[in-house]
Amino acid sequence: MIVEQQYTHNNQLKTIGIRAVFLFFVWKLLQFTIMKEDGAIDTAITESIVYMSSFFINLFGGEAYHTSSTLYINGIKSVFVGSPCNGLVIMVIFSSFVAITPGRLSTKIVYILVGLVIIYLSNTLRVILLGYNYIQDMETFNFNHKYTYVIIVYSIVFALWMLWIEKFSLMKDIFNTNDQ
Repeated sequence: MIVEQQYTHNNQLKTIGIRAVFLFFVWKLLQFTIMKEDGAIDTAITESIVYMSSFFINLFGGEAYHTSSTLYINGIKSVFVGSPCNGLVIMVIFSSFVAITPGRLSTKIVYILVGLVIIYLSNTLRVILLGYNYIQDMETFNFNHKYTYVIIVYSIVFALWMLWIEKFSLMKDIFNTNDQ
C-alpha cells in the first residue's frame, strides 16, 4: 500500500514537472515572439498600474497625475514603471503554478483570478510606496526598489501558493504519506 502510494505520488510530481517545463517553453515562445513584437500586454498592464496608483493617491487625498508609464506625486516625477516592474512575469508564474498542480478546474480559475487581483493591487501599492519613498528619501529608493518591495510582493505570491496547496488544491495529498 505504501509503495503503491509512493509510486502514485512520484507520478503526480513527474506530471507537475512535465507541465511546468512545457508551460515554461510556451511562455518563452510567446514572450519572444507575439508579445515582444507589439508589447500590447506589457503596455496595458504598465499603464493600468500607473493609472491606478495615481487614482488611489488622489482618492486618499494626495495629489498625483500620470503619463503612460510615469507617476508624478505633488508635481514631482517619482516613479517610472518599466515592463520588468509591471508584475506580468510574476502573474504568469503564479498562474502557471496553480494551473499545473492538481485541483478542480473551476477552483483553479477562481483562485487564479483572485490571486491576480491581489498581485496587481500589491504591485500598485508598491508603486505608490516607491513614489512617496522617492520624494521623501531618494537615497533609499534604489534599495527599496530592488529589495524591500520585491521581497514583499514575492512573499505575497508565496503565501498565495501555500494557501492554494494547503486549502484548495489536491496537492496536499501528494505529500501526505501517513498510512493511517
